Amino acid sequence: MVYFFLLIVLASAIACGIVFPILAKAKEDVITNSIALKQISYLPTKYNFDYSIKPFYNFKIHQKNLAAFQRINYSAKLVDIVKLNEEFFRDQIDKANQNREKYDQYFNEFHYIQNYFKTNWNSSFKENIERSLIEKSMLSPVCAINITIENVYISPQGRSRHYQSCTFSQQDIVNSFYEIQKLNAFENQKISERAKMTPSLRYDVLKRDGFRCVICGACASDTIKLHVDHIIPVAKGGKTEFDNLRTLCSDCNLGKSDKYDPTGLN
Repeated sequence: MVYFFLLIVLASAIACGIVFPILAKAKEDVITNSIALKQISYLPTKYNFDYSIKPFYNFKIHQKNLAAFQRINYSAKLVDIVKLNEEFFRDQIDKANQNREKYDQYFNEFHYIQNYFKTNWNSSFKENIERSLIEKSMLSPVCAINITIENVYISPQGRSRHYQSCTFSQQDIVNSFYEIQKLNAFENQKISERAKMTPSLRYDVLKRDGFRCVICGACASDTIKLHVDHIIPVAKGGKTEFDNLRTLCSDCNLGKSDKYDPTGLN
């Protein structure tokens, strides 16, 4: 048994001593003389892809409790993440798009060279080596990015562990840019509407309402502060216009907050 094993080892060593040099010589010959490989070797310089981009960006969120873990809104979290890193992700997507535009041209040229620049090897062995080297030389730049949000909750004693994840495509990230634009426009609108509340307009509303809370009837003599309230809250698109304003005492106004019932009393 031992002799048989030694015989196998010896045969393998001899085979390696013969095959490897032959393979290395054939490979060297292909690299030196392949017309297609020479043409393909110029492509990286011609297209100059940006390799600073990563295909995946992971963000881990550690929740404080199980309820928060279960009610996570991944789309809203994506908008929050992108908003905090908007300039970075715009730059990464711009680079990825440039890579994509170049890659389409590179792909077509690569396969044109592969199909039409032939070397006459008179050897299927060298043809296979060339085919393998050509396939390995094809570049794979990042042409799109993704964001993965990892949702994690671990109980205080570590007895319970929960994990979920959601991956968003580059188009999802682009869509979040539009959501951010809408949010920014809405925030600017709210600031603009609140700026319209001048002392003169406030006085006119208080006077119209008899300097009393229109809900409970309280007035300044009741040692309570009077507020001018937006009936349709600014947070829900309400305007700072006379007909959308009313007098409320501080208690009623704070209790109302930004509530609004479009079909009922307000």
